[in-house]
Amino acid sequence: GTGAEEVLRNSNLIDRIVPFADEYEIYLKEGADPTVLLRQILDNGVEVRKYEITEPSLNDIFIAAVGSSETESPESAESGR
Repeated sequence: GTGAEEVLRNSNLIDRIVPFADEYEIYLKEGADPTVLLRQILDNGVEVRKYEITEPSLNDIFIAAVGSSETESPESAESGR
């Protein structure tokens, strides 16, 4: 792998990574500071050609909401009856 992959894999700020041909889309954990991640990447000698911070899309928010309800334990789902 590349140096970038190692830095990203070892960062405790990242929730998930979506790799593309020549870039990564990185989803940070709630409350994580994107500038701290950028500093980690640069401090490890990884070349950054593009750095962009965006807000989650409505689709991302929907998937997160549905995903969290699907991971509910059967006991807690049954107690709602």
